[in-house]
Amino acid sequence: MHSFLGWQRKLMVLGAACLLMGAGACVQPPSPSASPDAQRSSAPPPGASARQPPAAPPPAKDAGLATLPPLPSVAGEDKLQNALYQYVKEEISGAGTEGKISPDNGLKAAETVLKQAALVLNDKETSMRLFMYKYALRYLVERVLFLDPEADKKDAALAFFTKGQGHWVALNSEWEFEPFEEANYAVLYGSGKVTPRGPEGQTDAVPNPIWSTQVLLAIRTRNLSEMSRLHEAAGFGEAPQWPLEVYRQLFTYATTHRGEEQWDKISRVFNGKEFKGASWAEIGYGTGMIFPVLRRELGEDAKLYGTEIDDGCVVLVTLMERSGKAGWGHVELLPSRLDDCMLPENSVDFIHPGLVHIADGPDELVERDWLPLLASMKKALKPGGLLIIDNGGTPPLEKVRSVMARAGFEEVAVYVEDGTVANGLPIYYASYRAK
Repeated sequence: MHSFLGWQRKLMVLGAACLLMGAGACVQPPSPSASPDAQRSSAPPPGASARQPPAAPPPAKDAGLATLPPLPSVAGEDKLQNALYQYVKEEISGAGTEGKISPDNGLKAAETVLKQAALVLNDKETSMRLFMYKYALRYLVERVLFLDPEADKKDAALAFFTKGQGHWVALNSEWEFEPFEEANYAVLYGSGKVTPRGPEGQTDAVPNPIWSTQVLLAIRTRNLSEMSRLHEAAGFGEAPQWPLEVYRQLFTYATTHRGEEQWDKISRVFNGKEFKGASWAEIGYGTGMIFPVLRRELGEDAKLYGTEIDDGCVVLVTLMERSGKAGWGHVELLPSRLDDCMLPENSVDFIHPGLVHIADGPDELVERDWLPLLASMKKALKPGGLLIIDNGGTPPLEKVRSVMARAGFEEVAVYVEDGTVANGLPIYYASYRAK
């Protein structure tokens, strides 16, 4: 989830997440020899602008990622990446000055990608570690089949991904698309039955299949300069220290299953407070992966709010909701500030700042941002409402207790996970109510 106080703190969480999730989440393969040119977007989604990114190829390595733990690459992945880069290059070069792509443009390059992918993913262990490629590969499979419904009966590489059934078939559980991921796929790749520029009716919008594949490659190779360039291409404003974080989450671990895990932990500190039909505010909703779980647990009529300061998250989650496939009904998405949650007064029964790291940082930060933010949350809570702390272990619980007391909250319940640590500290969950 999104770290509410900025991107430097997010890097600390990411480093711990990488260690916990293993090579499947943050792998550092050999850098490709060349990267594709930028693609221009002439009709961006809400909150985006149509700016042409610089076309210079990014450097192979970024000092900004030096703090992340090095993880081994997967054998053959570099060839798969190079095939994807070539596909993107073919699509962009074939677009012409008006940015129009014919349906069969890049088709040969797409088939080359699938052939290379079938070779690399033929090993079960490797396929489990490279599941993030499922978005791009499913798109290519569906695009080829859209142009030739009988293609998988003639092409063994294509049949590897369809089992000869004429549609995408997951290689294993990691390659399946549960409802939340289906919504992601609809936004990022438009279900494959379109031109490479994006979903029908949004053919020049970002996200689109080409931009999304470039993002995937930049994240997989940990190329911070490329991420920044693509961040700007999407019109998300000036790139923060860790740009495109929301897409990194989608491609690595953001699923409804992760949202369910989070709910299981935080619900242990409700202290018997009834949650069915309750109103809930998710502060720093990130990818929105907890929203389907909240809707299921709280009920169809429960009022859900979401606040977020990252433009990329706002655009993505807005588009996911519009897709109708997200599975969370309506969530009222609100703007937010570092020192103000911007929720209506006396409006919610629960406030959950997920991985917001309440009370972290020096005293001046506590005074400037945390105490005003907590004051705004206190106003937003209904009588007896709970503020759920879900900090991932940072900062230590004792510091949280001290700051919460200063903000006028009293502790209700605490749950500490056995044997789990982040940055050397135990991971805990706690609930507070206004004094």
